[in-house]
Amino acid sequence: MLNDGISTVIKIPLLISNDILTIYINTAGTLPDLIGNDIKDQISKLKIIGPINGTDEKFIREIICNWEKEPMSLDLSESYIVKGGDAYYKDYYTADNEIGDWMFQMSNLSSLVLPKNVTKIGDYAIEHCNRIESFIIPSTVTTIGNLAFEHCQALKNIEIPNSVKYIGEASFAYCVSLEYITLNNGLEEIDSWAFGACENLSNIYIPESVHTIGHSVFTNCNLLESINVDANNDSFICREGVLYSKDLSRIVSYPLNKDLTSYTILDGVRMIEH
Repeated sequence: MLNDGISTVIKIPLLISNDILTIYINTAGTLPDLIGNDIKDQISKLKIIGPINGTDEKFIREIICNWEKEPMSLDLSESYIVKGGDAYYKDYYTADNEIGDWMFQMSNLSSLVLPKNVTKIGDYAIEHCNRIESFIIPSTVTTIGNLAFEHCQALKNIEIPNSVKYIGEASFAYCVSLEYITLNNGLEEIDSWAFGACENLSNIYIPESVHTIGHSVFTNCNLLESINVDANNDSFICREGVLYSKDLSRIVSYPLNKDLTSYTILDGVRMIEH
């Protein structure tokens, strides 16, 4: 039985590689003391329960950014991020309920489960996590930052929950294995290059709520065949799988893999975006 959530953890022996190490944190900033340097490189599966601040996250980065060991999993579903502690990366500090900029960037993770109450995924937060194949964005997230998932080259599918209002610039750029993206109603803005160079993406559906789409959102998506738009969207419309502004004055995006030998641009088009 756990008494204070700490004593049992301190007594953990050297780890077996297939075991999940569960750490109960009562006070943010104590994770380095609970695990220690002696066993941190032996961890293959880690679950953390309780508050995490910058000191804890800095130590987590030491564990998950070690590319000399096998890919590992990190489960933060029962943790929550709080302000305070040391800078976890360069001059970056934690903020309450946010996945901060660069927080898990360039990690050796094959699986990452975020805290359930996260409201923001920051810039570069999960960039270059090349071994993550699937990922669940919590339903509390409202903002996905710039280049947040860029170059997650094994990522195959992603669902954007209806809580998300904004997808940042190049958020999923160069996710070359990405085949399925689900955008739910509630999303308002997709910034430039958000899905650029997603080479395996074949179709995309734009929900009713989207009112802003930046330039080159689907550039270099070589297998993209069609872009579909909810009929009730007030800002965009599709014609034969081509994305237009609602007034048909602007072509926003033309699918690169569209099965046509020629295409007649509608009368009234004054601008063709990249």
